Amino acid sequence: MRLPSLRGVPRRLLYDNLKSVVERRDADDVIHWNPRFLDFADVAGFAPQACKPYRPQTKGKVENGVKYVRGNFWPGLHFQNLEDLNNQALAWLNTIANPRVHGTTGEVPFSRLGSEGLQDASKAFTYDTSVMTTRRSSKDCVISYEGNLYSVPAAYARKTLQVKITEAGELVIGSEVGQELARHRVLLGRRERSVQAEHYRGLGTPAPRGEPATAKQEIQAADPSMFWDAPVVEVRPLAVYDQAAATDNWTYVEFLDRVLDVEVSARVERDVTMKTRLARFPAVSTLDQFDFSFQPALNEAQIRELATARFVAHGENILLLGPPGVGKTHLAVSLGVAAIMGGISVVFFTVADLVDLVQQDVKEDRLERRLHALCKPKLLILDEMGYVPLDQRSAQFLFRLISRRYQKGSIILSSNKSYGEWGDVVSDYVLATAMLDRLLHSSTTINIRGESYRLREKRKAGVFHDLTTKPVKGGPSISRKTRGEEQGQANGQYDDL
Repeated sequence: MRLPSLRGVPRRLLYDNLKSVVERRDADDVIHWNPRFLDFADVAGFAPQACKPYRPQTKGKVENGVKYVRGNFWPGLHFQNLEDLNNQALAWLNTIANPRVHGTTGEVPFSRLGSEGLQDASKAFTYDTSVMTTRRSSKDCVISYEGNLYSVPAAYARKTLQVKITEAGELVIGSEVGQELARHRVLLGRRERSVQAEHYRGLGTPAPRGEPATAKQEIQAADPSMFWDAPVVEVRPLAVYDQAAATDNWTYVEFLDRVLDVEVSARVERDVTMKTRLARFPAVSTLDQFDFSFQPALNEAQIRELATARFVAHGENILLLGPPGVGKTHLAVSLGVAAIMGGISVVFFTVADLVDLVQQDVKEDRLERRLHALCKPKLLILDEMGYVPLDQRSAQFLFRLISRRYQKGSIILSSNKSYGEWGDVVSDYVLATAMLDRLLHSSTTINIRGESYRLREKRKAGVFHDLTTKPVKGGPSISRKTRGEEQGQANGQYDDL
């Protein structure tokens, strides 16, 4: 809309649901306006109104203006330049288009305009209509905008900066707090550079760099527990293979096969390293480190089959149930590591940590972003369900997460509670039933019975006894038979599935 042509601003403007005006509508049909558009409306002094989606009758009576101009103004038109075209258009409006009687309203547009009671448009003309965006500067002190590079002061390398494109064709770069750092003319081509020499003053000659560390070396130095003994890929210059090819008389196919094999191996190693870091495992463990002899009730063949990660391809879940210390977390992490080796993205959270994040996200209004992020990995591991009771908001978030991932992304969930006790954990038996309905539809339940790995040595030495066993009054300890019965009852609670 050209406010100068109207000579004023209406009190109310009706808009269609274009993204520059309406960002979205929520489930309750509440409109979330574009913040910059609302800022403009406030300065100009009009109240915006959005049309109802899929309701063309709410859009008002709109004439096909483009067709009218094309059929009545453009035929036989000749002009010398843009100024001449604008002058002819203004004359056509004043003599033909606006004095006529409008077919819909039955009024002359010139007369109708005077009765509209438009507000003063002077404030609207002062609004800054520059294009605003953000860019991150590179280590070479440049930002990229529409395929061209623009320099920034060296002190602002590798920082997120504000970029403004003015109507005068200037590109203004500012800091996060709004301080202007640089001003360039907008480049019209592609792959061009606008560099100002003063941005690089004071930079000394860089010191010679040694061999760069690999991603695995950098991460391993920060946290050695993140890695196990993986095969090492030796990196050699291409000339080494060239010499070997000449010595051993390799064919071109053999030479290419050797070089590509090394490249693929290096890429796989980097991919595994990065996925392991992003998974957030408490510690990396594998199935080879799991003592199946201590938990004879476990079906090792079944666990090995799950380690192939076929369940991820089918969108199935795994639920690990059992008392504390029987190896649920070890198995969950081991299956996650095996999935990463197969190129699958994995994220690990304890339910307690997830509850803390949910509470923080509620304060920062980032709950939807968290939910979206947790739906991205192909495999999500939730550990220690049941150790911490969930409040209503956290329980609802967990239900929404399970619902979003239902048959789309797999979940490995470990719990020390039987399914019948989940209602107490989430304080809502209906919600617990809905969670289990989605989790168990396509799933494998592993029920682990046995003693705690962590306490087995202490138990043998008599230092520790089960907290579930009550000492006999008047005696220092309980009988072996009583201890066996109590242990059997503790393990039996996980049979009620």
